[in-house]
Amino acid sequence: MPGDVLTDKKSLNNQAEFFTYYLLKKKPNRAVTNLYHKIILNNVPKLSSKDAKILKFGLRHPKTLGPLDTYLALAEPYCELRRRIYIMFAVLESSPDYAQDFLPVKRGAYFWLVVAARGLKSFCWAIFGFILVQVVGAGR
Repeated sequence: MPGDVLTDKKSLNNQAEFFTYYLLKKKPNRAVTNLYHKIILNNVPKLSSKDAKILKFGLRHPKTLGPLDTYLALAEPYCELRRRIYIMFAVLESSPDYAQDFLPVKRGAYFWLVVAARGLKSFCWAIFGFILVQVVGAGR
């Protein structure tokens, strides 16, 4: 798809950066970015207008990736935004520079409070993500 706004080099760089920051709160290195480019360009599905709208909105407003991802996990688990986030997740997890971020760590006894708070946050994000999808015009 040459010339496509979602597969041009600048867009793919932005996607790699935004998705890495969303997942790890870090910037991707060149190897991770290049591998992400290669995977996306070799596996570009035909996007529905709904997928294109959601993906473009998420890339224009990267701070909405959390709520969009949370809502889409429940309502549209196979949409293109989530597919690309999962691709970046796999690339990062298999990269020696980032693998440590995915390994388990010891948690204190208070950790159940953190899990409960994150569950509440996810619930709120899902509601906000639903609203965003409606605003984008990609709702049912």
